[in-house]
Amino acid sequence: MRLRAILVCPLLLAAAPAAAQQAPLLLRLPASARALALGGILPPGSADAEALFYHPAYAAQTTGIAGGAQWLGADTVAFAFAGAVEWLGGTIGMAARSASYTDDCRCVWIQVLPAPPQVPVSERSAQLTYGRTIEGLRLALTGRYVDQRWNLERGAGWAVDVSAGRPLGPLRLALTAQNLGPDLDVGDVTVPLDRRILVAAAPPGGAPLGPLDLLPTLQATWERGERFTPAAGVELGYWPVAGRTFFLRAGLRRPGAGERAVAGGAGFAGDRIALDYAFLPLTGGRVTHRIGLRWR
Repeated sequence: MRLRAILVCPLLLAAAPAAAQQAPLLLRLPASARALALGGILPPGSADAEALFYHPAYAAQTTGIAGGAQWLGADTVAFAFAGAVEWLGGTIGMAARSASYTDDCRCVWIQVLPAPPQVPVSERSAQLTYGRTIEGLRLALTGRYVDQRWNLERGAGWAVDVSAGRPLGPLRLALTAQNLGPDLDVGDVTVPLDRRILVAAAPPGGAPLGPLDLLPTLQATWERGERFTPAAGVELGYWPVAGRTFFLRAGLRRPGAGERAVAGGAGFAGDRIALDYAFLPLTGGRVTHRIGLRWR
Protein backbone atom coordinates (compact mmCIF):
# COMPACT_ATOMS: atom_id res chain seq x y z
CA MET A 1 0.00 0.00 0.00
CA ARG A 2 1.33 3.43 -0.87
CA LEU A 3 2.14 5.49 2.18
CA ARG A 4 0.19 8.46 0.89
CA ALA A 5 -2.93 6.31 0.84
CA ILE A 6 -2.70 5.28 4.47
CA LEU A 7 -2.02 8.68 6.05
CA VAL A 8 -4.78 9.64 8.46
CA CYS A 9 -2.81 10.89 11.46
CA PRO A 10 -4.44 14.11 12.64
CA LEU A 11 -1.10 15.75 13.38
CA LEU A 12 0.46 15.23 9.97
CA LEU A 13 -0.24 18.33 7.90
CA ALA A 14 1.59 17.45 4.70
CA ALA A 15 1.23 14.41 2.49
CA ALA A 16 3.98 11.81 2.54
CA PRO A 17 5.55 10.91 -0.80
CA ALA A 18 5.65 7.27 -1.82
CA ALA A 19 8.90 6.40 -0.06
CA ALA A 20 10.27 3.83 2.35
CA GLN A 21 9.71 5.60 5.67
CA GLN A 22 8.40 9.01 6.66
CA ALA A 23 9.49 10.28 10.07
CA PRO A 24 10.07 11.76 12.52
CA LEU A 25 6.55 13.05 12.41
CA LEU A 26 7.42 15.93 14.74
CA LEU A 27 9.34 17.82 12.04
CA ARG A 28 6.24 17.88 9.81
CA LEU A 29 3.85 19.23 12.43
CA PRO A 30 2.74 22.87 12.65
CA ALA A 31 4.43 24.77 15.45
CA SER A 32 2.00 27.70 15.49
CA ALA A 33 -1.78 28.02 15.66
CA ARG A 34 -1.57 31.20 13.60
CA ALA A 35 0.42 29.43 10.89
CA LEU A 36 -1.93 26.43 10.83
CA ALA A 37 -4.93 28.73 10.32
CA LEU A 38 -3.14 30.47 7.43
CA GLY A 39 -2.56 27.27 5.50
CA GLY A 40 0.78 26.43 7.11
CA ILE A 41 2.28 29.90 6.66
CA LEU A 42 3.73 32.17 9.31
CA PRO A 43 4.11 35.58 7.59
CA PRO A 44 7.79 36.49 7.10
CA GLY A 45 8.75 39.24 9.50
CA SER A 46 6.49 38.02 12.29
CA ALA A 47 7.90 39.40 15.54
CA ASP A 48 6.67 36.46 17.63
CA ALA A 49 8.97 33.73 18.94
CA GLU A 50 7.12 31.12 16.82
CA ALA A 51 9.05 32.52 13.84
CA LEU A 52 11.99 30.41 15.04
CA PHE A 53 10.16 27.36 13.62
CA TYR A 54 9.45 28.95 10.23
CA HIS A 55 11.42 31.88 8.77
CA PRO A 56 13.84 33.06 11.49
CA ALA A 57 15.73 35.30 9.04
CA TYR A 58 13.84 38.21 10.56
CA ALA A 59 14.95 37.14 14.04
CA ALA A 60 16.47 40.57 14.69
CA GLN A 61 12.94 41.78 15.41
CA THR A 62 11.76 38.59 17.15
CA THR A 63 11.31 38.73 20.91
CA GLY A 64 9.18 37.22 23.68
CA ILE A 65 7.95 33.70 24.31
CA ALA A 66 5.30 31.47 22.76
CA GLY A 67 3.77 28.07 23.39
CA GLY A 68 1.08 25.88 21.92
CA ALA A 69 -0.53 22.44 21.77
CA GLN A 70 -2.34 20.40 19.12
CA TRP A 71 -4.46 17.31 19.63
CA LEU A 72 -7.12 14.89 18.49
CA GLY A 73 -7.97 12.55 21.30
CA ALA A 74 -6.15 11.91 24.55
CA ASP A 75 -3.41 9.75 23.01
CA THR A 76 -2.34 12.08 20.20
CA VAL A 77 -0.81 15.37 21.26
CA ALA A 78 2.03 17.73 20.30
CA PHE A 79 3.58 20.72 22.08
CA ALA A 80 5.85 23.57 21.01
CA PHE A 81 7.62 26.29 23.00
CA ALA A 82 9.95 29.10 21.89
CA GLY A 83 11.64 32.21 23.26
CA ALA A 84 13.99 34.88 21.88
CA VAL A 85 16.03 37.82 23.19
CA GLU A 86 18.47 40.35 21.73
CA TRP A 87 22.13 39.26 21.91
CA LEU A 88 25.43 40.38 20.32
CA GLY A 89 23.90 42.70 17.78
CA GLY A 90 21.25 40.19 16.74
CA THR A 91 18.76 37.82 18.32
CA ILE A 92 19.25 34.42 19.91
CA GLY A 93 16.32 32.06 20.29
CA MET A 94 15.70 28.70 21.91
CA ALA A 95 12.81 26.39 21.08
CA ALA A 96 11.60 22.86 21.78
CA ARG A 97 8.90 20.52 20.49
CA SER A 98 7.50 17.17 21.54
CA ALA A 99 4.94 14.74 20.15
CA SER A 100 3.34 11.55 21.42
CA TYR A 101 1.02 9.19 19.56
CA THR A 102 -0.09 5.57 19.58
CA ASP A 103 -0.92 2.91 17.01
CA ASP A 104 -4.50 4.17 17.03
CA CYS A 105 -3.21 7.26 15.25
CA ARG A 106 -2.22 5.11 12.23
CA CYS A 107 0.59 7.50 11.42
CA VAL A 108 2.70 6.81 8.35
CA TRP A 109 5.92 5.71 9.94
CA ILE A 110 4.21 3.24 12.26
CA GLN A 111 3.37 1.22 9.15
CA VAL A 112 7.06 0.50 8.49
CA LEU A 113 8.12 -0.51 11.99
CA PRO A 114 8.93 -4.17 12.61
CA ALA A 115 6.00 -4.29 15.06
CA PRO A 116 3.36 -1.83 16.29
CA PRO A 117 4.57 0.12 19.34
CA GLN A 118 3.34 -1.18 22.69
CA VAL A 119 3.70 2.28 24.25
CA PRO A 120 3.12 5.74 22.73
CA VAL A 121 5.76 6.82 20.23
CA SER A 122 7.76 9.71 21.69
CA GLU A 123 9.54 12.38 19.66
CA ARG A 124 11.43 15.45 20.86
CA SER A 125 13.52 18.22 19.37
CA ALA A 126 15.43 21.19 20.76
CA GLN A 127 16.96 24.00 18.74
CA LEU A 128 19.13 27.08 19.05
CA THR A 129 18.86 29.94 16.54
CA TYR A 130 20.95 33.05 15.98
CA GLY A 131 19.93 35.75 13.51
CA ARG A 132 21.11 39.20 12.56
CA THR A 133 21.02 41.70 9.70
CA ILE A 134 24.15 42.10 7.55
CA GLU A 135 24.15 44.91 4.96
CA GLY A 136 20.38 44.81 4.64
CA LEU A 137 20.13 41.02 4.32
CA ARG A 138 18.39 39.16 7.16
CA LEU A 139 20.14 35.90 8.01
CA ALA A 140 19.62 33.13 10.57
CA LEU A 141 21.19 29.78 11.38
CA THR A 142 19.51 27.09 13.47
CA GLY A 143 21.01 23.98 15.01
CA ARG A 144 18.55 21.25 16.03
CA TYR A 145 18.71 18.03 18.05
CA VAL A 146 16.11 15.37 17.19
CA ASP A 147 15.20 12.32 19.29
CA GLN A 148 12.72 9.55 18.47
CA ARG A 149 11.73 6.57 20.67
CA TRP A 150 9.34 3.65 20.39
CA ASN A 151 9.29 0.61 22.65
CA LEU A 152 12.96 -0.07 23.50
CA GLU A 153 14.36 1.52 20.34
CA ARG A 154 15.82 5.03 20.17
CA GLY A 155 17.40 7.20 17.51
CA ALA A 156 18.90 10.67 17.81
CA GLY A 157 20.66 13.07 15.46
CA TRP A 158 21.12 16.65 14.42
CA ALA A 159 19.84 18.97 11.71
CA VAL A 160 20.43 22.52 10.51
CA ASP A 161 18.11 25.24 9.18
CA VAL A 162 19.37 28.15 7.06
CA SER A 163 17.14 31.19 6.50
CA ALA A 164 17.51 34.43 4.53
CA GLY A 165 15.09 37.30 4.04
CA ARG A 166 14.87 40.79 2.60
CA PRO A 167 12.17 43.42 2.14
CA LEU A 168 11.39 43.99 -1.54
CA GLY A 169 9.00 46.81 -2.35
CA PRO A 170 5.75 46.25 -0.46
CA LEU A 171 6.67 42.69 0.55
CA ARG A 172 8.88 40.82 2.95
CA LEU A 173 10.44 37.79 1.30
CA ALA A 174 11.98 34.76 3.01
CA LEU A 175 13.83 31.68 1.82
CA THR A 176 14.41 28.89 4.35
CA ALA A 177 15.93 25.41 4.07
CA GLN A 178 14.91 23.13 6.94
CA ASN A 179 16.08 19.86 8.48
CA LEU A 180 19.40 19.56 6.66
CA GLY A 181 21.18 16.64 8.29
CA PRO A 182 21.72 12.88 8.35
CA ASP A 183 18.86 10.41 8.66
CA LEU A 184 18.12 8.77 11.99
CA ASP A 185 18.60 5.10 12.81
CA VAL A 186 15.89 3.81 15.16
CA GLY A 187 16.73 0.18 15.78
CA ASP A 188 16.83 -1.45 12.35
CA VAL A 189 14.74 1.29 10.75
CA THR A 190 16.32 4.20 8.87
CA VAL A 191 14.23 7.31 9.45
CA PRO A 192 14.69 10.10 6.86
CA LEU A 193 14.46 13.68 8.03
CA ASP A 194 11.81 15.86 6.45
CA ARG A 195 14.09 18.11 4.41
CA ARG A 196 12.29 20.98 2.76
CA ILE A 197 12.72 24.42 1.15
CA LEU A 198 10.19 27.20 1.79
CA VAL A 199 9.72 30.47 -0.07
CA ALA A 200 7.24 32.91 1.49
CA ALA A 201 6.04 36.47 0.98
CA ALA A 202 3.80 38.83 2.92
CA PRO A 203 3.45 42.61 3.39
CA PRO A 204 4.89 44.08 6.60
CA GLY A 205 1.42 44.82 7.93
CA GLY A 206 -2.27 44.69 7.14
CA ALA A 207 -3.76 46.95 4.48
CA PRO A 208 -6.87 48.98 5.45
CA LEU A 209 -10.11 47.47 4.18
CA GLY A 210 -12.90 49.57 5.65
CA PRO A 211 -12.80 48.98 9.41
CA LEU A 212 -10.57 45.93 8.93
CA ASP A 213 -6.88 45.27 8.29
CA LEU A 214 -6.17 42.70 5.56
CA LEU A 215 -2.92 40.68 5.57
CA PRO A 216 -2.41 38.21 2.69
CA THR A 217 0.34 35.57 2.73
CA LEU A 218 1.82 33.23 0.10
CA GLN A 219 4.20 30.29 0.36
CA ALA A 220 5.63 27.51 -1.80
CA THR A 221 7.22 24.41 -0.27
CA TRP A 222 9.41 21.79 -1.92
CA GLU A 223 9.67 18.66 0.23
CA ARG A 224 11.93 15.66 0.11
CA GLY A 225 10.37 13.24 -2.34
CA GLU A 226 9.80 16.02 -4.91
CA ARG A 227 6.48 17.12 -3.52
CA PHE A 228 5.47 20.71 -4.24
CA THR A 229 2.92 22.38 -1.96
CA PRO A 230 1.60 25.87 -2.74
CA ALA A 231 -0.34 27.69 -0.03
CA ALA A 232 -2.08 31.01 0.58
CA GLY A 233 -3.64 32.58 3.63
CA VAL A 234 -5.45 35.71 4.68
CA GLU A 235 -5.78 37.38 8.07
CA LEU A 236 -8.44 39.94 8.92
CA GLY A 237 -7.87 42.17 11.93
CA TYR A 238 -10.42 44.37 13.70
CA TRP A 239 -9.45 46.69 16.55
CA PRO A 240 -12.43 48.45 18.14
CA VAL A 241 -10.12 49.82 20.83
CA ALA A 242 -6.44 50.71 20.51
CA GLY A 243 -4.32 47.81 21.75
CA ARG A 244 -7.15 45.26 21.44
CA THR A 245 -7.33 43.40 18.11
CA PHE A 246 -9.52 40.48 17.04
CA PHE A 247 -8.46 38.23 14.13
CA LEU A 248 -10.12 35.86 11.69
CA ARG A 249 -7.86 33.67 9.58
CA ALA A 250 -8.24 31.25 6.68
CA GLY A 251 -5.76 29.26 4.65
CA LEU A 252 -5.78 27.20 1.47
CA ARG A 253 -3.09 24.70 0.53
CA ARG A 254 -2.59 21.63 -1.59
CA PRO A 255 -3.96 18.96 0.76
CA GLY A 256 -2.08 15.91 1.83
CA ALA A 257 -3.73 12.51 1.96
CA GLY A 258 -6.23 12.41 4.80
CA GLU A 259 -6.69 16.16 5.11
CA ARG A 260 -8.82 18.91 3.59
CA ALA A 261 -7.45 21.88 1.67
CA VAL A 262 -8.96 24.64 3.84
CA ALA A 263 -7.95 25.57 7.40
CA GLY A 264 -9.19 28.38 9.62
CA GLY A 265 -8.94 30.01 12.98
CA ALA A 266 -9.24 33.11 15.11
CA GLY A 267 -7.17 35.11 17.57
CA PHE A 268 -7.02 37.99 20.00
CA ALA A 269 -4.12 40.31 20.78
CA GLY A 270 -4.20 42.64 23.75
CA ASP A 271 -1.20 44.76 24.62
CA ARG A 272 1.66 42.21 24.81
CA ILE A 273 -0.37 38.98 25.00
CA ALA A 274 -2.02 37.09 22.13
CA LEU A 275 -4.22 33.98 22.09
CA ASP A 276 -4.69 31.93 18.90
CA TYR A 277 -6.89 29.01 17.82
CA ALA A 278 -6.78 27.00 14.58
CA PHE A 279 -8.44 23.93 13.10
CA LEU A 280 -7.90 21.69 10.10
CA PRO A 281 -10.68 19.36 8.85
CA LEU A 282 -9.60 15.82 7.99
CA THR A 283 -11.25 13.10 5.97
CA GLY A 284 -13.70 10.88 7.79
CA GLY A 285 -15.28 13.82 9.59
CA ARG A 286 -12.34 14.30 11.97
CA VAL A 287 -10.81 17.67 12.90
CA THR A 288 -7.45 18.53 14.45
CA HIS A 289 -7.27 21.58 16.73
CA ARG A 290 -4.43 23.78 17.92
CA ILE A 291 -4.21 26.57 20.50
CA GLY A 292 -1.34 28.97 21.12
CA LEU A 293 -0.33 31.69 23.55
CA ARG A 294 2.18 34.42 22.68
CA TRP A 295 3.81 37.11 24.82
CA ARG A 296 6.00 39.98 23.63
